[in-house]
Amino acid sequence: MDELERLLNDCLARAGGRVAAVVGRDGLLIESGVAGSDVATASDAVEDLPLVGAEAADLLTAADRLTTEALGAAGIEETWLRSADAAVLIRRLQDRSFMVLVVAGDTDPAVARDAVHAVTPDVEAALA
Repeated sequence: MDELERLLNDCLARAGGRVAAVVGRDGLLIESGVAGSDVATASDAVEDLPLVGAEAADLLTAADRLTTEALGAAGIEETWLRSADAAVLIRRLQDRSFMVLVVAGDTDPAVARDAVHAVTPDVEAALA
């Protein structure tokens, strides 16, 4: 297990998460960790992890347009999406890649955010 995978698994353990991943700005997976032997056993809500990465990249692009062009503010740093079955925290990293954490829909957003923030500096160092 490499350092990046270890950090993602640490994030999962802190949040009680299903899947954690680092995704490039192009939407391609760089590394992932799952709470089980594979994505299929980790969560019915994460059937296609590469699709999650690609859609998250598109979402951040749209959110950046909203904040920078429509609002005249800085680009987005993180976002939280919740459905009944799952919730997703997406946090941009320094190199413009980002982390995706998938948790149960009833997870407290503060718990997910704390888990991601706890490993972010080390994830960024591992990517450097």
